[in-house]
Amino acid sequence: MITGLDNDQRENAVIVELKQWQKSEASDAEAMVTTWLGGALRDKLHPSVQALSYRDYLADMHSAFHEEPDPILLSACAYLHNYRASSDDPIRASKFQDFISRAPLFDAEQGAELEDFLVARLSRGHGVPILQRIEESKLRPSKKLLEHISGVVDGEPRFILLDEQR
Repeated sequence: MITGLDNDQRENAVIVELKQWQKSEASDAEAMVTTWLGGALRDKLHPSVQALSYRDYLADMHSAFHEEPDPILLSACAYLHNYRASSDDPIRASKFQDFISRAPLFDAEQGAELEDFLVARLSRGHGVPILQRIEESKLRPSKKLLEHISGVVDGEPRFILLDEQR
């Protein structure tokens, strides 16, 4: 997580999911791709899905990101610094576009785009006081999360699953 002020002096935090992947293959599993990891091909959560899951979890559970009057703005992205994705690469498949639009995916050839993404949110610096605010705030469910729980009690599937839970 990187913190800082944007051009409008708003406090921001950006989750950057870093991956050392070099390639991926399509997977039949929902929200997953197949990649070489730990000496074998494995189905792994798509990096944008993973980053977005972390973002949603923190937004729901950490008071710094949901308590008024000035919640810290929270965004996420994934950076695959060893990966060179072609336009038809499985990691950019249409089934992932909604996730990528909410947690952009940057590969090795998109360093300038990643920089633009971060500069738009962190260009004014002063990240240490924002990080301290996050560290000092409480884990407390948001009103949105309480509404989710109410829906679960009513029989609606609404939990945010992370990593291996998916």
